[in-house]
Amino acid sequence: MEPPDEDAAFRRLLALGLRRRLDAGAARLIVEGQYSAFIAAFRREPEFLDGHMHVHQFPGVREAVVSFTAGLPAGARPYVRNTATPLSRILAQ
Repeated sequence: MEPPDEDAAFRRLLALGLRRRLDAGAARLIVEGQYSAFIAAFRREPEFLDGHMHVHQFPGVREAVVSFTAGLPAGARPYVRNTATPLSRILAQ
């Protein structure tokens, strides 16, 4: 069996997000499931959220992450990594 094409999956997810075609409900269920799986595996809440290849910042995924973490008690919310670079800074380079 061939390994999954991670680059193709990444590009597809990005394209869907940029076109605003991601299912927000499904994205939130995935976030919730991964959060619960972390707690089950490590017996504690995560200290931070950081998606592989920063997919947690993609349109559609980002909203699911923000919605989920906002629903957690204030003192239990993990840090959500933000690697966004303002457009003005990119253009200045």
